[in-house]
Amino acid sequence: MTSKYHEHQRPALLAAAAAAAISGLLGGLSPAQAQPIDLPGGGYSLAFDLNIGDNPAPAGTPAWLTALIKPISGGVSIDLLSNLQSPSEFITAVGFNLTQSIQPFSWSCDPSSQINCQSAKVNVIEDFDNAPKINFQNEAKGFDLAIYLPDGKNDNRLTGGEMARFTILAEGLTPDLFLSTNTPSSPGSVTGLWSAAKVQGTNGGDGSTTIADPPATNGVPGPLPLLGAGVSLGLSRRLRQRLKLAQTACSP
Repeated sequence: MTSKYHEHQRPALLAAAAAAAISGLLGGLSPAQAQPIDLPGGGYSLAFDLNIGDNPAPAGTPAWLTALIKPISGGVSIDLLSNLQSPSEFITAVGFNLTQSIQPFSWSCDPSSQINCQSAKVNVIEDFDNAPKINFQNEAKGFDLAIYLPDGKNDNRLTGGEMARFTILAEGLTPDLFLSTNTPSSPGSVTGLWSAAKVQGTNGGDGSTTIADPPATNGVPGPLPLLGAGVSLGLSRRLRQRLKLAQTACSP
């Protein structure tokens, strides 16, 4: 298994990251307005640069994960680009929000993914209005769709500099259906999250934590509040890190 993305993916990833940066800057977003950023040709980019709760954050500089949600015939593709910077850390699950039910649905893990696809799965809540939501630790709760990644010791896990690509097919499924934030039912949960992911192997290998695309702020300027040990970054820094991730991942 190689730790770099495939050569043929380089132009698309660089173009997507660059266009996302330009789109965000020209869109006039305030530094506190965390939200998906448009991709060229449709779709959105999410940057996981907030550590939720009191557990130690992943090592290194965020964003620790980027998700690219892109339109395809009959549904969407989701690229998970890992920027974890400790060899002990790996991502085991990623949650997203939907604005409506997508049952029935089907999914597949692309062979180009640098994980063990046989150990991966996708779960979507069945009864959209009434079913319990998908929950993550550290009070990051209330998601509609989850991608579960390998976590066994002998599996190819999603670690630093690697990519996992999933295809999800359902009638009417487009990237626009992902433009929603979490709706947890339990009090004390962190609300307004576009997405969340579980990272294992933190704190030297014996810990875990939840990272997220920061809460929506309705355009209110100024820094986002502290959430446990997590602090949001300004939008310009998020864009620079997103572009840097794509460039690093695609370098020879």
